[in-house]
Amino acid sequence: MQATHLLLRARPRAFTLIEILLVVLILGGLLTITAPAIQGVVASSRLRDSASVIASELFEAQQLAITLGTETEVRFYQLPDPMDSDPAPLIRKLQVLTLSQPADGPQTGKSDGGVFVPTGSPASLGGGVMISSSSSLSSIVGLGFRTDKDDRIGRFVAVRFHTDGSTSLSPEKEWFLTVLERKASRSPVKPKNFVTLQIDAASGHVRSFQP
Repeated sequence: MQATHLLLRARPRAFTLIEILLVVLILGGLLTITAPAIQGVVASSRLRDSASVIASELFEAQQLAITLGTETEVRFYQLPDPMDSDPAPLIRKLQVLTLSQPADGPQTGKSDGGVFVPTGSPASLGGGVMISSSSSLSSIVGLGFRTDKDDRIGRFVAVRFHTDGSTSLSPEKEWFLTVLERKASRSPVKPKNFVTLQIDAASGHVRSFQP
């Protein structure tokens, strides 16, 4: 009898249904509280990654202009998204191009008579990220979108680099572009989560700002 009594006392106690429900409620509450913060961190990471891609493309174009002794461009393309019901085009693709001049012409390194040729494949901004088309958030939009008969990707605005590393942008203005989440682009209010890249017209240097 004593041995049986000891075995009964050693048997582990199971959780009751109320205790399990209480744990589930606590976990649900914690997830509700922390989910927005986690989503914000993930979104910030995506924006930083996209801004880094853009900055790298601008830096590559500047270095190629200096090294090759010819003008280069970074083109920002405005394209519709086939996965979205909204037909409004988005700036979500960019590409570096270098100036190629005719072999029988003067090698001036300038765009007179030359053709801009891509250095590689276009870079795309994924994960619901885009460059703002608003001139208040992206002043480069003020340069005006244009087309090139040799460029089949679409309409674009371009930042051009000269052989000394400077840009063709006016030094009298501030030049910048803002990377944000696509859903924020439709909001009338200024987004809370974004990255702005500022381009120095004279030096071609790029600085990044994120709230």
